[in-house]
Amino acid sequence: MSETLLPDNATPLELAFSATTNETDRLGPVFEQVPIYDFTPPPRMLPWLVWQYGLGELSPYLPNLYDLIAEGVRWQRIRGTHASIFMGLGWLGYSGRIEEEPTWRRRWNRFQVELDRVRDRDLPDLQRIDGIVSLSPPVRSIFSRGYAGYDIRAFITSKSRASGAIYSDHSGVTLPSIGAKWSFGRAYDFERQLTEAELTALDAWVPPVPEGGLWVDDDNLWVEEDFLWAVPGIQARRDAITAAVVAYRPWLRFDNAQGDPIGYRRALIHPVAVSATGEYEVAGAKWTTLTSAPTAMILRGRTGFGDGAGQTAASVSIVFGGGPVAGLKSGLLWLAPDQFSGGVALSGTPVSIPFGLTVRERCTFLLTF
Repeated sequence: MSETLLPDNATPLELAFSATTNETDRLGPVFEQVPIYDFTPPPRMLPWLVWQYGLGELSPYLPNLYDLIAEGVRWQRIRGTHASIFMGLGWLGYSGRIEEEPTWRRRWNRFQVELDRVRDRDLPDLQRIDGIVSLSPPVRSIFSRGYAGYDIRAFITSKSRASGAIYSDHSGVTLPSIGAKWSFGRAYDFERQLTEAELTALDAWVPPVPEGGLWVDDDNLWVEEDFLWAVPGIQARRDAITAAVVAYRPWLRFDNAQGDPIGYRRALIHPVAVSATGEYEVAGAKWTTLTSAPTAMILRGRTGFGDGAGQTAASVSIVFGGGPVAGLKSGLLWLAPDQFSGGVALSGTPVSIPFGLTVRERCTFLLTF
């Protein structure tokens, strides 16, 4: 009789039952001749090993079955931890930081992931990220949002500032068949010196005065001067140009590689001056809004989620004035090419902006003269 694993106090009935059901004597020699395929399985065995290990749910994220078996088993051992989420994101070429909801929230089991970069494509990247991240955490946890570059949080009474929050929910949009919300953003900064021709077209050109700012050095005609006597000439010129330019309603026009407009986005413009605590940071310096003695202007526009989705902008231009054609609401922030009319357009600045459903693109111009 084959060696039994029963304890010493086993009864005769138990020993007899073990002996009659033990197939080791008959199958043991044959089993020893079967090669172990787990380490170097032939291709025909791979689907069966995937089924045996229960790795079918991971196959959309690791289509190479050899990688799936090697990595999937490791992932299963740590599933339900932060490490499993990071491992899954690594398969897709991303990494991130996990943020869990505070315990005092009603939906305390939700969590967000701050990705290390903006997603490459809306689809299929976000489907894959949502799928692998949703499979990795504990059963009680729910993946609610992914973001990078643009993160505005919901307003919480007594816990956040209303000026930097959204009253309804965190920033972002959802896509069909994907459970999580997505919020991405990119920023593009440009320096632009307005030329005499451009300022003339805007009816904002004022001839320059010497740097010293002395009236005795000014050789312009009196009929051309509109400076205040109490303000130095060079600053008075800046004030006059700035006031004339910011009086316009500015727009950003995005053109494709063929030079055709993709759309227009409403922008804002402010007179600014350098400040160590300024709210804008462009060209290696901080700038703050200043109406009394500005030295430049900041013009900024940010597209909305889905504006121009599927197209790529090759240049962005500033358009002063203009707006919706007759019959459209005046408060629209994004206009298609056939919905915009009028305005004075400046020459375009080369860019490469791939518009998407989940990304807001921010363009900031530092305008000097």
